[in-house]
Amino acid sequence: MIHALERCTTDERDKIETILHDRAFNGVTHPQIMEILQRYGSLEAATARAARYAESAQKAICTFPDSEIKRALLWAPEFVVAREK
Repeated sequence: MIHALERCTTDERDKIETILHDRAFNGVTHPQIMEILQRYGSLEAATARAARYAESAQKAICTFPDSEIKRALLWAPEFVVAREK
């Protein structure tokens, strides 16, 4: 949302702010918000940022000894980024 808010028009900003304030899609539809996010590449930007965080987390986890817990922790960041929404 922040990515889109930094780039969008005043009308689009009002729509985004409505759902953020109301914490619901009251008067603004989910497809309208998705269209705004897609227009400005915000979804791709969020995915790229998440991938960088996941890679950083995996690198930090690699320092621990091999174990079932470590393997699960290495799998989790990739799953979160790659899963279908």
